[in-house]
Amino acid sequence: MYKAEARLQVSAQEFYQYLVDQILTDINRKRRNLEQKDERLDGYEYSRKISYSTNKTVDLQIHVGPLVENRYFELSYQTPDAMSRYFYDISQQSDCILVRYVEDGSLVKASDQTVHKITSKLKKRLVEKNIESRLHEIEHSIIMKR
Repeated sequence: MYKAEARLQVSAQEFYQYLVDQILTDINRKRRNLEQKDERLDGYEYSRKISYSTNKTVDLQIHVGPLVENRYFELSYQTPDAMSRYFYDISQQSDCILVRYVEDGSLVKASDQTVHKITSKLKKRLVEKNIESRLHEIEHSIIMKR
């Protein structure tokens, strides 16, 4: 499980809308257009193919939600080999927002679990630092669009 948190100088609404816009962009690449305020986004499921190395692709089954406007955003996905879930918990502070990010995943095959757990522990600190950096990149992107 990976966890990170950051205090950001943007509003909860701006951060949440950024996440919604990102997922809508992903959905609308190959699907019908969904409205930005479409309630159907919570619980929406779709699939997409991603390439992860030369001539290798994987099918992702993606589930959006639950969503709580300006406070909570969750996404989960599954491949034939793995499952993952991540969420952003957004809380308004007096002068900023606090964003907590949590990601949890597992491999479908039990025989791969031990190797996965060892590898995950070794890279956990690096991944969490990258997540924190990504949160600040989102903050910067939002501020630059104001």
